[in-house]
Amino acid sequence: TTSRGQPCWANSVNCRKLRPSCRLYVYGSLSAHTWYDDERVPHDVPQAEGGEQGDPLMPEVYALGQHEALRAVRQELHERDVLLAFLDDLYLLTTRSRVTEAIGVVTSKVAEMAGVQRHLDKLEVWSAAGGPAPPGLSERHLLAWKVD
Repeated sequence: TTSRGQPCWANSVNCRKLRPSCRLYVYGSLSAHTWYDDERVPHDVPQAEGGEQGDPLMPEVYALGQHEALRAVRQELHERDVLLAFLDDLYLLTTRSRVTEAIGVVTSKVAEMAGVQRHLDKLEVWSAAGGPAPPGLSERHLLAWKVD
């Protein structure tokens, strides 16, 4: 989920052409849905974080919004590490010796710069050498390790 408190389009130079549409629509403020109970009494349900499901602009807004964060990650990773992204699915190719540091760089930069808290089920880490997870990999990071 990307934060509306730190909207991904607000500071991204890549989103200049989308900004008017984003501000006109709901990305610049809170929105609400109305739910009617069995007695047809309306109840407002606030939408405070993230984009609306099925919103046709959201994939582009999301991708452009995290672009600068992914560029910053690339600058901090080892030159032989590879980061691939398809919207919120991230794939990291690194070595067993660099995996803990690389995961930390990816998760912290994306959170800091794009306002996206990375769920480790949306991050996969692969090592060309294969094998089990390296010793000392935290329980949290073991979820991302896919080369066992």
